[in-house]
Amino acid sequence: MLKKLAFLLIIFLGALFSETLLHAENRFIPPKTPYISIPSNRIKEPLPFVFDIPSISKETAAAFVRDSEKSGGIKTYKYDSNHYVTSLDIPDLSKEWDTWFKGYVKHTLAPFIKKVYKEFEIVGCVQAPNLLKHENEGTGGTYHLHRDISAKITVILYLSEGYEGGGTRLVSWKDDMIIRPKMGSSVVFPADVSYLHAGMPVKKGARYILVFWLTDEKEKARWLMEGEKPLKKKKKKRKKAKKST
Repeated sequence: MLKKLAFLLIIFLGALFSETLLHAENRFIPPKTPYISIPSNRIKEPLPFVFDIPSISKETAAAFVRDSEKSGGIKTYKYDSNHYVTSLDIPDLSKEWDTWFKGYVKHTLAPFIKKVYKEFEIVGCVQAPNLLKHENEGTGGTYHLHRDISAKITVILYLSEGYEGGGTRLVSWKDDMIIRPKMGSSVVFPADVSYLHAGMPVKKGARYILVFWLTDEKEKARWLMEGEKPLKKKKKKRKKAKKST
């Protein structure tokens, strides 16, 4: 009887250990050195106040896409009568990637943005950073012209290559241009009325981008940058009822 119990205990501990190893293998762990400094001689300005900048390595971009697909959290939803969008919010991927992303914004993007956009101080995003997957397989593969009303600056980080078509269209009162940054590069531009932007149709393959909307107003931020603390909610004072005499 004791031998049988010992045997069952060994099987149980072995299964538990195997499950722990499996879980560890499936954890989404970003690269240890994800941040790079932006070399000024590689920054492009295809339109006024629109910047195409090298932001992360191809290895980091590929790892992000791979872990997003493995997470099973990417969802497809309909955003109008003709188009669908496949997306994933960063906090839903893993804590490690969320931490990595906050560091990327703080150490790579923030110094550059502060310099070119007149001392703009990033406090966070108006909503969680969003991974978008555009493909031409019955899901639309495009996004119509629009502007991001509640944000100050829009950033699109390109995470893939090898697809056909795609690109980001930027339209102002005097310009209309499609730009196709390289994998690992970001497009940074004002989110106000200066530019309307759209995702162009993907003809073949899949285009992965990470889109986020920056603000310098903490009351508008739903996702705070590394080191930022949320605003304290003001307690409403209750009016004391007057005593009747």
